[in-house]
Amino acid sequence: MDTRLRGHDGGHRLSDETSGMLLGLIAVTIFSLTLPFTRLAVGGGETGGEAGAGLPATFVALGRALVKGRVRLKMVTA
Repeated sequence: MDTRLRGHDGGHRLSDETSGMLLGLIAVTIFSLTLPFTRLAVGGGETGGEAGAGLPATFVALGRALVKGRVRLKMVTA
């Protein structure tokens, strides 16, 4: 077995390439859900009716930016 794939305890771990691909897949999946959830929060469901929370679009956009900024700050300071 390739020594690059073995951890310090002799167990198996993913290669850097494989873990990068998995993290990328997770990121794309999460990103693909942002538009439907934003539409739901603003209140413009598929039918354009009154379904949803009916939050102002500016409030939702600023909330998304705040969450993204906090996650990014945590990543940078970690």
